[in-house]
Amino acid sequence: MDYKGTTYADFFKHACTEHVYDSIFILAPWQDIFTSDNERYENFDQAIEIHEKLLETYTKYGYNLRDVPFGSIKARTDYIIDVVKAL
Repeated sequence: MDYKGTTYADFFKHACTEHVYDSIFILAPWQDIFTSDNERYENFDQAIEIHEKLLETYTKYGYNLRDVPFGSIKARTDYIIDVVKAL
């Protein structure tokens, strides 16, 4: 909503402060594999802007961000599983 400049009800902000996740896994836009489709209609530059807004919002609410490195699907899922096991 911040990306679009949309105003939203206070219950969204309240939910962000009352229901905090232990970690947020961040998967940055990756140009080598990026495609647009019916669900992801943004172009790559817009995807970067959305990503930056997400980082700002998560940081503003104090979430623990975990950057998932680029790599194969297996490497990425292994990273996530290893982080979760260590929590």
